[in-house]
Amino acid sequence: MTRLRTLLFLVCVPGCQQAPRHATAVTPDPESQRLTAALHVAKTQTDMNLASKKISEFWDAKLASVEKRVEQKLDNEEQKRFSESKERWRNYRMQEVQFRSDFFTGGSIQPLIANESYSQITEHRVAESESILVEALGGRP
Repeated sequence: MTRLRTLLFLVCVPGCQQAPRHATAVTPDPESQRLTAALHVAKTQTDMNLASKKISEFWDAKLASVEKRVEQKLDNEEQKRFSESKERWRNYRMQEVQFRSDFFTGGSIQPLIANESYSQITEHRVAESESILVEALGGRP
């Protein structure tokens, strides 16, 4: 169990700081860079947990913005399917974050793992949604 925790930590935390590899890269945002820098200089576990929470909130806001732009390009039927897709994706994200963070239950690092996982998954969705916006819906008014 300890090896699995270590492996998840080594894969999750550094990976959360990288842009998704297969989707269109998200343009570096000054606010994202500022928040990430604050996480890197955090000295206590509490400070890291709080800084990582702010990053997850940033990615949530970014996702909401991109989703709104996608929805504006969809017809009624597509909006319905997109809404269903968003709900299924949010359920997946919740379950995946829970799975990853459960390995650290009771530890002071658990919120950091949960926040970093949440951010990583959400950043990936932002990149995918931006890709859809440009590649699939780019020609729509």
